[in-house]
Amino acid sequence: MNPFSVQLLYFISISFLGFLILKVLKPRTEPSFTPRNLDLFFTSVSATTVSSMSTVEMEVFSNNQLIVLTILMFIGGEVFTSMVGLCFKRFKLSRLFEENENQANRRNLSLTVSEDFLHHKELGMVTTMLDSEKSNSEIEFHDQTESLDRKYLKYNSVNFLCFLVLVYLLVIQIFGIAFVSVYLTVVSSAKNILKNKGLKMFTFSVFTIVSTFTNCGFVPTNENMMVFKRKKVVEDPLNFNVLNIVVEVISAYGNVGFSTGYSCDHQLKPSGTCKNKWYGFSGKWSDEGKIILIVVMILGRLKKFNMDGGRAWKLL
Repeated sequence: MNPFSVQLLYFISISFLGFLILKVLKPRTEPSFTPRNLDLFFTSVSATTVSSMSTVEMEVFSNNQLIVLTILMFIGGEVFTSMVGLCFKRFKLSRLFEENENQANRRNLSLTVSEDFLHHKELGMVTTMLDSEKSNSEIEFHDQTESLDRKYLKYNSVNFLCFLVLVYLLVIQIFGIAFVSVYLTVVSSAKNILKNKGLKMFTFSVFTIVSTFTNCGFVPTNENMMVFKRKKVVEDPLNFNVLNIVVEVISAYGNVGFSTGYSCDHQLKPSGTCKNKWYGFSGKWSDEGKIILIVVMILGRLKKFNMDGGRAWKLL
């Protein structure tokens, strides 16, 4: 089977299996509301293909269903599928290496037999012919040995790369989950939001990190990450709108310093203490928001190390 057919079968199978599990598990809103089968399958496909498209509010799903969606995003992500591809390639190279090694051993045995036969022949013509055969056999054996060495080197490279990707995958997930858990523990307002919505902190941390790492975009809350900035979004929607927030985050990651700024004149409920200042929009963010931007700026400054991410895997 060609790679397209393999991946197509993989994603369809995983999506259908995820749909069956989601259907068996009960949603949080049952019996008042139960998602239709098509919506469950849609969500399963969306998670598996890390498309983050939804036809059902995320808070409908129970804790167990969120865990299933987390697994679907994880095994459908680019890094995991690349690692699986590397493992299959390693297995294929291992089989090929064993076959070539057996052929080389048989060739070596043939050379030994020829040498023994040569020592027992006294006729010059036979000796000349056997010398010629021996010379050709030695050349072929030398070429096969060099080819075997190259394949062995390639096998070791793929084997090491497979291990490296696995370590990278696990380390990023563990550290990310730890950081989010610490944030939710330290910031009581964020922790209270999850508590009021009936979301478990650990499930939220794992779900969010896996979704972020796989570039999916799913978040267990209906409002996405805006729920942790909801107060200012409600009180000051003209300044704290989605566009301004996204521009500020992209500017921080790109290290360009562009900002839409903040205007006191746009406040729906004017505050007598508000004064227009010559600094960026992030100057009005909360301390937690500024800390997030600090992390984004640092990652943005180091983005050159990930500009060609994945290209090395495709060379092998």
